[in-house]
Amino acid sequence: MNRIVTAFAMFSVLTVGLFAQEAKTKPETIKFTAKKVASGDTVTKGATSNTKLVMKMSMGEMGEQEMNQAMDAKETKTVTILEAKDGKITKFKVAYKSVVSTVKMESAMFPEPMEEDAVSQFDLNGNTFTFTIADGAVTVKDAEGEAVEGARGEYLKNAEAPEGKCSAWNPDATVIFEKREFTVGETVVIPQERATAMVPNQKMLGDDIKVKVTATLRSKKKVFGVECGVFDIVVNIEGAPQMPGGGGGMGAADAELTMKLTGTMTVGVNNMWVYASKMTGPIVIDAEVEAQEMAITISGKGDVKIDILNVYSKTKIEKKATK
Repeated sequence: MNRIVTAFAMFSVLTVGLFAQEAKTKPETIKFTAKKVASGDTVTKGATSNTKLVMKMSMGEMGEQEMNQAMDAKETKTVTILEAKDGKITKFKVAYKSVVSTVKMESAMFPEPMEEDAVSQFDLNGNTFTFTIADGAVTVKDAEGEAVEGARGEYLKNAEAPEGKCSAWNPDATVIFEKREFTVGETVVIPQERATAMVPNQKMLGDDIKVKVTATLRSKKKVFGVECGVFDIVVNIEGAPQMPGGGGGMGAADAELTMKLTGTMTVGVNNMWVYASKMTGPIVIDAEVEAQEMAITISGKGDVKIDILNVYSKTKIEKKATK
């Protein structure tokens, strides 16, 4: 009898140990739930991007020239949804705290380095604009209710509502991820039709651009008190972007683009909103363009860095009384 009891006890210890080991090594499963945006939802966005290129240009009888180009952008703004129906934003306002965008170029072709401020002409810093979207058309008004048109209006539309949709909640994780339940360590390949949500203004690049995204759920952590899943992200972009001609006899360019960005994306578990994204990687672009009856061949290589941080809150929207 004692032998039977002893054997049973040993079996129990082994079984409990095996189950404990299995429970310990079983990867955690995280289930994400989408939340539709609504009136009053607010996001304060901080974003920086840096692109550095070394370009070699073959310019006919002028021979080969080299140019260094650096594009730096930094933006802080608050976007508040004023009207939304079933998750579709139809009216929102953007309060710009600071917007800086510069392009610097250095080359033996220039007597001294050139620097251009791409946004100061639009007078954005410290100003608030209201956007209304109806049937895909976007209208913009300033704080005094006056329509914002011309180059300033077009810049604002392209920046905040490309393709007739508010871009403040982009990249849209609900579009990128078709599935909602992941185990830590699981890797998924995002199909082309969903992967393009990772590329701002992708339609402006044209239909020949191919985007492939690979996402691996690495961990779960709290960001601003919100449970989030942290994904390792790899974005491959390649193809022939649309490059229309400019003024001064500049024709349309035939170009090939290759870019591979790696980094992380932090997604809220209970809303699927993106709280942070950091991406970096190499970029290669080759192009041929006609300028004043001269063929120019351009070959450029460089690096891209993108850093985004979003802080979400709720704002009480007061409805105006109607007479």
